[in-house]
Amino acid sequence: MVNKIEVFTAGCDFCNSAVDLVNSSVNKDDEVIVYNLNDAKRKEDYKKIADNYGVSSVPAIIVNSKLLACCKSSG
Repeated sequence: MVNKIEVFTAGCDFCNSAVDLVNSSVNKDDEVIVYNLNDAKRKEDYKKIADNYGVSSVPAIIVNSKLLACCKSSG
């Protein structure tokens, strides 16, 4: 089964560690998308996507359109 994994970050070292963990854990066919909420050019677009998933803090990881339970806290 191919998974779609989306990672919301702030581009900090802590968030980058989460991205590294995801990248080292996925299968070769899985799709990984990283949204840096501090990306000046895409910030508004990424924020809308994050809001749709209920992301309230970063790093946050979405697997197949579901926010992981560990990422549901508010910080």
